Amino acid sequence: MESAPHLCENGTPVASADEVGPVGSEETSPAEAPDDSESADTPESDPTPVPASSEGPAQNWPAPEPPEEIYEPTEEGAEAALRHYWKVHDYARNTGDVELLESLGTEDCMVCEAFETDLVEAYENGWFVQEDSEIVGVYVRLEEDDIASGLFRIVEGAFEGYWADELVVEKGATPESSWSAVLVFDDGWRISELHYLGVYDPEDEEINPGEITSEDER
Repeated sequence: MESAPHLCENGTPVASADEVGPVGSEETSPAEAPDDSESADTPESDPTPVPASSEGPAQNWPAPEPPEEIYEPTEEGAEAALRHYWKVHDYARNTGDVELLESLGTEDCMVCEAFETDLVEAYENGWFVQEDSEIVGVYVRLEEDDIASGLFRIVEGAFEGYWADELVVEKGATPESSWSAVLVFDDGWRISELHYLGVYDPEDEEINPGEITSEDER
């Protein structure tokens, strides 16, 4: 392996004994010396994110960043955790990466586990193209210092499902639906229960209390 040339105090390369050759031979001029700048390592750029499409799942897609509030034992923190969970849910459907989704639910959350299992099975020979879902209303309250319960409304984004490179399912955005949730706090909020309550009915006060507000209304 060729070593880098030695430099004088002014930065001019100095030829080694091998480069000078036998006494009396023509000396190597500074202009002929190797240029270190050409061999310097060039930093690699980040891979280009590729969204999920009919060609395949998302590649190099950035995972949603957790909001700081989810590490606070407050109602606002529990609400932030609910919203973050669904963003990660959509990310997992587009990428097949369930690791982050698993970290946001407890082992007791059966619906969370079902989401994860369905994704793992779907990505054995297929993928999803998932549009963003939107939580349009949330009501959360602390039951204890480390337990919160909540109701929320969500419009799940449209999606396509592929298997063996063939489109096998295509579904538009769902009607606004109501869900309940229980969250536990242990250095951060996690989902311990999720329950689908049905299509949103503004007349049903039992599952749609007036306290539920959209993010824009607060």
